[in-house]
Amino acid sequence: MQYISFYLKSKKPNKQGQVPLIAQLRQDNQLYRRRIGNAKKMDFLKRSRRLKEDVVKETDVINNKLLNSLMDAFEKEINRIYSDAAMNGGSPAPEQLEKAFKEPIRVNDQEKEESNFFSVFEDYIKAGENIKAQNTIKNITTIKNFLQEFEQETGHTISFQAIDNRLYDAILNYAYGNKGAGTNYVSKIFAVLKTFLNWAGERDYYTGLKHLKFKAPEKEIDVIFLTQEELFKLYNHEFINEKLEKTRDVYCFACFTGLRYSDLKSLRTEHVIGNRIEKTITKTRQKEIIPLNKFALEILAKYKHRPVNPLPAPSNQKLNDYIKEACREAEINTPTTIRKHYGNSTKEETQPKHEFITMHTARKTFITNSLMMGMNLKTLKEISGHKKDSSFNKYIRIVEDFKTEEMDKTWNKLKNKK
Repeated sequence: MQYISFYLKSKKPNKQGQVPLIAQLRQDNQLYRRRIGNAKKMDFLKRSRRLKEDVVKETDVINNKLLNSLMDAFEKEINRIYSDAAMNGGSPAPEQLEKAFKEPIRVNDQEKEESNFFSVFEDYIKAGENIKAQNTIKNITTIKNFLQEFEQETGHTISFQAIDNRLYDAILNYAYGNKGAGTNYVSKIFAVLKTFLNWAGERDYYTGLKHLKFKAPEKEIDVIFLTQEELFKLYNHEFINEKLEKTRDVYCFACFTGLRYSDLKSLRTEHVIGNRIEKTITKTRQKEIIPLNKFALEILAKYKHRPVNPLPAPSNQKLNDYIKEACREAEINTPTTIRKHYGNSTKEETQPKHEFITMHTARKTFITNSLMMGMNLKTLKEISGHKKDSSFNKYIRIVEDFKTEEMDKTWNKLKNKK
């Protein structure tokens, strides 16, 4: 006997051309309804009350397969309830049906759930390729790969229906315990996961809310930068090795402009107009005007023979390796301590400063030294492209601490001569 029916609601389709798919059951003049998801009217087969899976669009195939599995599972559960009630010579109690129509639908075919979650995740990545920076897409893909490794190594299944606090705890323990991940990386895992689930929810792949409570706060990291003295010590150093000389020039250019590596790599001759750079920033996709100071112009003049790329910029990894070597030769070796956070523990590491220098520290060097020299905050934020005060304020705190330290080294050491 057919106890439950499925139909598509008659209403205006959403942006994806879909309308709600409804499960309905009537017993003793009591009507029970629940929404299964959204689907396109043209995909609904009236005779079988299921959705076509041989459709053109891949996302529709994924969606229709998921909804069919949910309908199958829900119909099976309702039939089981009626079968159990019949064995006792009656019908299901109203509260039993109410509970069935409210609880999440459990699909026994876990393989379908798994493939759906990661297939939709792949769609999320593809959807962002034209609107997100390449590095952002790369980072999101890394998190997706991490979640797949979590599944393979722990045996936990990640599906839209398995998003709950138990999964949160399992991922947290795996990241800290198995992988030894840092606190900020774990924070990034959950930030990406929550953003993806919000995206999936907006497209009706996912209807849960428990992910909104997933928390993994970031710890403020130590900012490594070159002081003015160190910067110009590096800038004026005579290198015999041409590789290190070019690396120093690229790094110092970033220190004088605040440009990220991605923008140095994509910098073209036509972007340099007089004493400024005009280009679309890779991360924000917004056009910015970056004024060039005399030191940045000196570096560009040194490579004026280059017709396309005004600076020699190899891979980021190579530059990170070479700049350590260059700073070591220039004796940028002040003992420097950084803290690394792992869940509830913190480890300190002290090494000569050159060991911590990477291309990213060039941007930090520009911002920190600009603040120390008194550059207007609004102007500096426009040049650096900072949109959030929270990420910019850490530099202000560093400068205030540095000023206090310098005061202690100078004025506070003086004795009152009466």
